[in-house]
Amino acid sequence: MSEINLGVRYKATVVSTALEQDNNGKPYIYATLKIEDEAHSKRIYLTEAAMGIARAQLKAMGFDCDKYSLKEIDENPLLLQHQECEVDFKPWESNDGVVLQINGIYGKKEPKTQDFISKLDSELKAAKGTPTKKKTKAPAAKKEVALPEDGSDIPF
Repeated sequence: MSEINLGVRYKATVVSTALEQDNNGKPYIYATLKIEDEAHSKRIYLTEAAMGIARAQLKAMGFDCDKYSLKEIDENPLLLQHQECEVDFKPWESNDGVVLQINGIYGKKEPKTQDFISKLDSELKAAKGTPTKKKTKAPAAKKEVALPEDGSDIPF
């Protein structure tokens, strides 16, 4: 694979998925994805705190959580094979130094239509000479501090 850039989404194809548990007993989906002829893996944890993210990432790989059971992934590691999605990477410090690993799995973006682009072009051109108005805050009111009548300093 050519150089990986952070903040860039890459096209990926699902190779396989498996339902696993880590050493602490936490369940996860072990997903293997192919990005430009190289295999990369991602653990998608199925803990209570991670269920929303897990659901979104499984959906991005073509798995409908409302229609199917994880039993199907467990019984058929190739169930999602050839499904397309997008991924991005993040640095991760390992015993071998800093390596890049898959950060997130996302659904494929729909291609932009020419009508969509033309409409945005027109809106940009029409906006020429119409600056946006800045919202300004009123200055904070000064608070009056009562000083002792005898002229002494304020005791702290």
